[in-house]
Amino acid sequence: MTITPTGAPQSRSKKGPAKIAAGVITAALLAALVPVITANAAEPNYVASSILLNDTMSRTVSNSWGNATSAINYSASNSALGVANGTAKISLPTPGKSMTTATSVKATNADASYVVSVDKLPTSGAGLSTSLHLRHSSTGFYRTVLHITPQGTTTLELSRSNAGKITVLKKVTLPLIVKSGQKINLELQALGTTSVQVQAKAWAVGTTTPANWSVSVTDATTSKISTAGAVAVSAYLTGSSQASTLRYDDIKLASMVQEAVAPTTPPVSSAYRPGWGEPVFQDEFTSNVSKWNVRDNDSLSYDKARIKAANVSVSDGLLHIVSKRETVDGRDFTSGYLDSIGKFEQQYGRWEVRAKIPTTPGDSRGIWPAFWLRNAGVGEVDIMEAWGDPFTNPTIVGTSSLTAHESTNGGGARKGWNWETMAGTTVNSSAAFHTWAIEYTPTELKGYFDNKLVVTATKAEFPWLWGPNFQTKFNMRLNLQVGSPYHGYPVGPDYVDTKSYADFQIDYVRAWAYKG
Repeated sequence: MTITPTGAPQSRSKKGPAKIAAGVITAALLAALVPVITANAAEPNYVASSILLNDTMSRTVSNSWGNATSAINYSASNSALGVANGTAKISLPTPGKSMTTATSVKATNADASYVVSVDKLPTSGAGLSTSLHLRHSSTGFYRTVLHITPQGTTTLELSRSNAGKITVLKKVTLPLIVKSGQKINLELQALGTTSVQVQAKAWAVGTTTPANWSVSVTDATTSKISTAGAVAVSAYLTGSSQASTLRYDDIKLASMVQEAVAPTTPPVSSAYRPGWGEPVFQDEFTSNVSKWNVRDNDSLSYDKARIKAANVSVSDGLLHIVSKRETVDGRDFTSGYLDSIGKFEQQYGRWEVRAKIPTTPGDSRGIWPAFWLRNAGVGEVDIMEAWGDPFTNPTIVGTSSLTAHESTNGGGARKGWNWETMAGTTVNSSAAFHTWAIEYTPTELKGYFDNKLVVTATKAEFPWLWGPNFQTKFNMRLNLQVGSPYHGYPVGPDYVDTKSYADFQIDYVRAWAYKG
């Protein structure tokens, strides 16, 4: 982990006599007191959520450090302790002895810091140390120990106490050289519970805050300290070193929380639709028709064509379903038919096709392209079907329709809408690519022509559209028929009104799931 300072380079120094009670803190001061913590890639980010302690030692107390606020006190009572003139002291008169005082405020994920100075460095022996603790309790604690030799050279240690046993986790030599009376910043963090990231740094007041931690470890052992504890301060004078007094100021404790991670927004494709998201079925026909069943050597009872797999192909990003004037098995045309049975089915959702239909005026009698839905029963929704010209009903020549059938066996309800009429256009749809789509939900059916909403049918208007025949999943079907008893057959034997080659071109088929 590294620490990224907010604003200009920071240093910790005397803030004056004002004292801020726990919880009484502004956002600006919070940012100034505790920088944003930036984790390594494998670690979470933590940010300060609240300042629990900001003690500027603006009081006078003997034999203890007294109360930081009305609600926060320091635990130890000893003649070596006191507060006066804006600093707290720990006097170390006896080599080999330590002194510790802890606050009554506790935290788990926390950042703690203070400013410390030594009145006079020892002139002999191994020197002295000052420590900062987090998660300090009867169970144990984490601490950083700044050791200062008589020459002013320094080391910084991270250690753990558990059940009275001190374990040194890591120790480094610092470039910091300390002089008598010089103020030093010491900062410690303990973050996490499953594994605990412990890190510390020390630097001279008045210098730039180091960008990185001086020492850092991850403690994932069974001896880790995962529970909340206090912030504590301690000092130790090594054997044979002269008596010294350490002075402390600006003791701070901030509660840290994991920074909320904004959900990753997936890239939005051209098929994304607001309210529906990305399609659950999508065929752009870039290579093959593996998402479909292609029927072969089959026929429908009421048209003039024999269904052949060879009449279905993919090229240039388009699916081609063609009809041909050729006699096969007693029929004078061949055509193509695909379905998604067993490959993709859903009861509710959105279905969409973009296609160019071959119902050109004057030479497409009997040509019948369609994109439609059929379920396991007899319910059917024809999303797009069109009929060629010449045609017995001139009002729908060159147009397409949306039709719902309660029963394909006949006798049930039926409702149809002419797409172009509903859209208010007189354009012959065979002249260009167009888009047809429906949205079928538990309460309504909506139809879109070229992305324009033109049909809305509700359950209240057409209850049969949500009746027993529409309670199973729909598969999709694409086919090109030649002739029907409803809209006319090609007229033989010369078929002068029906082109010998018709190409139903499909750019894509997409379907979106209904999410409720």
